[in-house]
Amino acid sequence: MRTTTLLRVMVLPMGIMNLMPWAGSTVRAATVLDVEAGDLWQMILPVQIFGVIICLAHGVLAGIQEKQLGACLVREQNFKSPEVNDKSPRDKKIFIFNVLLTLAVIATLIVTKIPDYVPFMVGLSLALIANYGLDAKTHKKIINAHATPAIMMCSTLLAAAVLMGIFVKEVTVDGAKIPSVINCMSNLATLILPETFGEHLPVIIGALSVPLALIFDTNSYFYGMLPVMIGIGENFGVGAESITAAMLICRNCATFAALIKIIPL
Repeated sequence: MRTTTLLRVMVLPMGIMNLMPWAGSTVRAATVLDVEAGDLWQMILPVQIFGVIICLAHGVLAGIQEKQLGACLVREQNFKSPEVNDKSPRDKKIFIFNVLLTLAVIATLIVTKIPDYVPFMVGLSLALIANYGLDAKTHKKIINAHATPAIMMCSTLLAAAVLMGIFVKEVTVDGAKIPSVINCMSNLATLILPETFGEHLPVIIGALSVPLALIFDTNSYFYGMLPVMIGIGENFGVGAESITAAMLICRNCATFAALIKIIPL
């Protein structure tokens, strides 16, 4: 099949699946909104389900089109690696357990109000015991092998908390209250922008998501731009949840969709 079609089929679901509560973008947006990532995910879940359906439909149509153009005509080659062997009954049982455990963690995030870190920590403990036994040294090696991205995210969130505190904190000087940085920036933008612009701010953000995703990196987009947009939206009567959902969904989809044009084939 054509490499352009293969890239399109691969990239489109990335933006949709990157909306999960453990994804970096969702965690950042939830931090700014001061809610649990699972609560924010439940709000955008209908959009994600619709996106998954669209991606599946696109994959089917793309497959039909590629077959009409001659894909899958080479049948004499064996693409299965000779090193791949059938899994033992124990491996199959562990695989089924891992799938059920993953579904249980996701269901807990959806139907309960338990803080997000509790299902993840319990699920991780059960997964380590089921897959690697009770050997603490092996557990430590597995955790250390995957700890770097988690530690980096924790460091980013801690630094973002300091930045957000500076942005939203009002200062009192000689008995006079000085508005926060976010209030000053949002009030200034409100004075400049026409009222019709503010009323349709989520739609405008969606339309501008591609250039905004290319101009701003992830941290500056969510920790720098999102609070200002929330302030502007509140001045025009637009809820913070709508602004956050628009910036989160549109940036995710736009970022990965832009890869189709950027990556040379």
